[in-house]
Order: sequence, then C-alpha cells, then structure tokens
Amino acid sequence: MKPVDFEYTAPRSVDEALALLARWGSDATILAGGQSLIPLLAARTVRPRCVIDINRIAELDVIGEDAGGLRIGAAVRQADCEASPLVRRVCPLLVAAIGWIASLPVRNRGTVVGNLAQRNAISQISTVAVALGARLRIAAANGSERTVAAESFVDANSPATLGPAELVLDCWFPGLAPGTAWGFYEVQRRAAHYALVSAAVTYARGPSGNVTAVRVAASGLAARPLRLAGVEAAIDGRAATPALFCAAAQRAFDDPVVEPIDDIHATAAYRRAVAPTIVERAFLAAAS
Repeated sequence: MKPVDFEYTAPRSVDEALALLARWGSDATILAGGQSLIPLLAARTVRPRCVIDINRIAELDVIGEDAGGLRIGAAVRQADCEASPLVRRVCPLLVAAIGWIASLPVRNRGTVVGNLAQRNAISQISTVAVALGARLRIAAANGSERTVAAESFVDANSPATLGPAELVLDCWFPGLAPGTAWGFYEVQRRAAHYALVSAAVTYARGPSGNVTAVRVAASGLAARPLRLAGVEAAIDGRAATPALFCAAAQRAFDDPVVEPIDDIHATAAYRRAVAPTIVERAFLAAAS
C-alpha cells in the first residue's frame, strides 16, 4: 500500500518544529529514524496531514554527559550510541541492549528516543530505561518544558504521554558508578527478531561483598517493561552466587501486575516459563 497524501516539513530548530506542531496539532507526526513510522505510513495505519522531520535540527543530534549520566538527543541514532566511547564508558548497559535490536542497518536509522516514544511493550531500550530510572525531557509549543520518568512514559495506560503540541527533546540515562555490575539478556525466535522476554540488571557490591542497590527490569511480562521488586528483594544484601541468582529469578512473578502477554510471536505460557531463565542469565552476565 501507499501512504495518504501529506505535507512534509523539515524544520531547522526546535522552536520551528514546535510551531509546526502547534499549527497542525494531532494531524502532525514526528519523523526521526522512521523505522516504525514508515511501515505504518505505507500500511495507512497512521494518516497524518503533516510529517515533521526533525533530522535537520542539530541540537537534537547530540550525546553529552550531564549530572552524572548521559543526555541523548531525539535525533541520535542507535548505532551512534552503540559505537560511542562516551556511552560505553558511562552507560555500557545501554550499549549491550542496543546490540540486540534488529540489525545494523535498522540501528543506523532508528533513534534511541524514537524507540522510547513508540511506547512498545517489548523494547530493549525501554527495558534499560526502566531499570536505570531514565527521564525524558519534553518541550511544548507554549514555551514550557517538563520531565517525565521513562517508567511512566513507556506505560501505554499512563497519562504521561505526549500532547499534540509537544516534542521529546532528549532522554537522560543515569551513569553506572565504577564497579557496578550490569547485564542484559533476551530471547528471540530468531536472530534480529522481536524480543519475547528481555531483562536488564544492575547491582553494586557492599564492603562485605554482598549485593546492594540491585535494580531489575523485564519486558514481555506485561503491557510495559516492569521493575521486578520481588527479584530485587530476594537478592539485595546477600552474597552474589549463581545459586542465589537462580533462586531469586523464580520470584519474577511475585508482583501482581506481572501478567505475560499473548501475541503473534509467543504465548503468555511460554513467556511465563522462560522469564526466570532470562532474568537469571542477565544476572550471570552482570556477574561476569
């Protein structure tokens, strides 16, 4: 199929993009990497009257250190993050997760922020954003700005979504302190395909060598990536051993909001069966 007719614009500044959003409202859509948008346009699943291409806005194509973390602009490609020495040093968990996304040609076009803006229930970047406590900065046409926790933003049932005249400027990911263990693992039906279940893990070690500050998030277990509080509680304060990781991973379903989903890629029963193994392997990756 072919997309419906639309007006194409390519603003050179954030102010110009916001003015266009204010003019077109809900009839406009943002084009960054286009890896999700272009197929939707071709299938006429979305029918915008105006497509606003933000790729010529230089200030959105920036990766920088900020407040002990990384600020990644809305036009930054996934492949650029994957190859960035700065990202590898400050937030290697994000690099590990991006490496699981589709293929290099897709990552050469897809953007980190665009991936989050899709609010996909099963997304490698969203899983890391929830695990780390990332935050998105959003600008409005009236000149205001707000910051939204990624955990709320990626929840399709949350009101923390974009208004018709708002634009995500960037996403801030906390940096990992020296000595922090981190791991990411997922299962796919085949290489470079959709994730069925994924897990992201970070933890530190206290003076006695026990696990502290553990954070675990997983996707494929609900309609959004989730923090797994039961797993975190089972590990926090204990000695890091493979046996502990295995036992704690069985607590992935302690939270009542965990409800694996059925879709064309896998059944809920399969996800429920495989999830503890994926969480365990993420911990083993962190331990290594």
